[in-house]
Amino acid sequence: MNKLDQPLPLGYCNVGVVEQVGAGVTGFAAGDRVASNGNHVEVVCVPAILCSKVPDGVSDDDAAFTVLSSIALQGIRLAQPTLGETFAVIGLGLIGLVTAQLLRANECKVIGIDFDETKLAAARAMGADTVNRGAGQDPVAFAGTFTAGRGVDAVIITAATDSPEPMQSAARMSRKRGRIVSVTTTPMRSAATTTPSASCDGPSSATLRRCLMRWRKASWWWWGWCRIDSPWTRPNAPRAGGLARCAVSTPR
Repeated sequence: MNKLDQPLPLGYCNVGVVEQVGAGVTGFAAGDRVASNGNHVEVVCVPAILCSKVPDGVSDDDAAFTVLSSIALQGIRLAQPTLGETFAVIGLGLIGLVTAQLLRANECKVIGIDFDETKLAAARAMGADTVNRGAGQDPVAFAGTFTAGRGVDAVIITAATDSPEPMQSAARMSRKRGRIVSVTTTPMRSAATTTPSASCDGPSSATLRRCLMRWRKASWWWWGWCRIDSPWTRPNAPRAGGLARCAVSTPR
C-alpha cells in the first residue's frame, strides 16, 4: 500500500476566510483572509501560530505559496548566505525553485540540479546555472569546474528521495567548512563506494560515515569541514572548545 491508498489528510498550504476563533486567540477575527498550514479541506481547524493574515494587495493564488515559501526561506536562513556566494540547490521541485529564486534575489550564484529539463529551464529563467542528472551530467564535476576547484559555499537539499545520493553529492561538492542544509527527509547514510572529489576536497565516505554516526548518537557534534543542518535541528548547540568550527545538530 502506498501513501495515496492510506486515509491521510492531504496538503499543508491553504488560503481561506476565518469562520470562528477559539478562546484566547488574539489578532484574528471572523472574516479575516488568512494563509495557513492546514490541510486541504473545506473547513479546517488550525493553531493561530500557523496562520498569517493576507494583505489586501495579495491574491489568493499568490498567498497559497506562503507555507511553501517559508520552508524554502527557513532553509536559506540556516545556510546564512552572503553576497556573491555559490549555492547548489539539489531538487528543483516547487520548494527547490522558490529556494533558487530567493537565493538569486540575495545576489548568490546558484547551481540547480534535477532530472527534469522543464524544471531546469525554469531555474535558468531565474538566472541559475543547471545540471541535468537525467542527461548524465555530473553535479560534483560541474561544481568543481564552476568554482575553479574550490567547491560551493553551501548546498540546500530540496529533493524528496529515499536515496542517500543527494547528501553524498552535497558533501563532495562543498568546499572546506561549507554548509549543507536539508529541508527534506533525504537519508544521511553514506555508501561505501562513495569517493571524494579531488577538485572540491570533499570527505571520504568513511569520514562522512563517522560524521553521520556521531550525528545519530549524540545530541550535537562539531565537525571540522562542514555543517549539516535542517529546519528541525536543535538551535544554539554548545560550542565544543577548540575542536572545530562547524556544527551538526540532532533533529528534535
